[in-house]
Amino acid sequence: MAIKLDALQNLPEIDFLSDLNITQETIAEEMLEDYQSKYEELTGKEITLYPANTERLKMQIVAGEIYQIYEYISYLFSQNFIQYMDREVLENWGATLGYAETNIKAATCILQFSVNDVLDFDVEIPAGTRATAGDDVYFATDESCILQAGESFVEVSATCTEEGTVGNDYVTGQINVLADLVLNISGVVNCTKSSGGQDEYDDETLRENIFMFPSTYSTAGPNAAYEFFVKAYSTDIVSVNVVQNNETAEVDIYIMLADGKIPDEKYCKAVADYIAGLENTPADDKIYVKAPEVIRYKILGKYYISESNRENETIIKESVIEAAQYFVSECHENIGVDIVPDKLIEVARVAGAKRLEITSPVFTQVTETQIAICDSVELVYGGLEDD
Repeated sequence: MAIKLDALQNLPEIDFLSDLNITQETIAEEMLEDYQSKYEELTGKEITLYPANTERLKMQIVAGEIYQIYEYISYLFSQNFIQYMDREVLENWGATLGYAETNIKAATCILQFSVNDVLDFDVEIPAGTRATAGDDVYFATDESCILQAGESFVEVSATCTEEGTVGNDYVTGQINVLADLVLNISGVVNCTKSSGGQDEYDDETLRENIFMFPSTYSTAGPNAAYEFFVKAYSTDIVSVNVVQNNETAEVDIYIMLADGKIPDEKYCKAVADYIAGLENTPADDKIYVKAPEVIRYKILGKYYISESNRENETIIKESVIEAAQYFVSECHENIGVDIVPDKLIEVARVAGAKRLEITSPVFTQVTETQIAICDSVELVYGGLEDD
């Protein structure tokens, strides 16, 4: 089984400056000792350079410059390890492994071109014909299409002219301005909500993708490879759990979308088709992409704040609610995570609560094919208590 990127956090920190006790002060001390030793060797006399001595002040300045060089060397050394790599180094390191994905995609939708009155001749709509919602975002048709004689409308796919998420979430009917004149065409409208636009990977997502990428070299169907391919389909997919049956060659891939959104059958099928079409997946595997079974729960409880924190009462109350939301998101963004009330109590105390009495939920085991979704959070403030 492939190692997870999170496991790297448990490795010893790479900091040879600290390991070798290299600081500006130790460099200056070593320079001072060398100076005094060499002076005695050359003159036969001892010398003491006091803090205000001009030569000693010069050594302090030089020591600072030398230390900056050491720091830069330490930084360059750290760039050999993926957990420390900067963006530019990550991209180049990924390229050496054969990974060059940027994730940048433009949003798409279906445009419907129409005429007020049915015509007795065909009308061609050229590829690249643009439509807009009246802002500076445009969608251009992917190919030319023909509005047939006797028909009142024709539909064609279109792609946003600007990559990224800027073209997402135009609801049906919102894109309704024809930016490029097409003779005899009366109107245009998007008949599907625009979606699919994705921005460039953030640094940590890119780091994880590159770290996981070598697992895709094999066509033996390792879980890590399937996880990589599924997450490469869309950054909306935040959790993946792969369950393989070696006897039947069935691969059940459970996915969860961001913000606690459960994928529907259409979305799951699209992901499955995408995976099946890749060259690196085993031809004999029967791939099924599914939504996890939902285990629903509510958060009910009462919390108290210490009297000594009276001045921070308002801030702590807000922090406790935020802590509860963090607990909720940790559950609904990770398939197979148990519902553990003790964790909720812990994050509430970190947020500043003295104690938290929980009525619901109770500890609940969540399997690798299930996900915990919170329906509501009702935390009542019980007031201040003596320490």
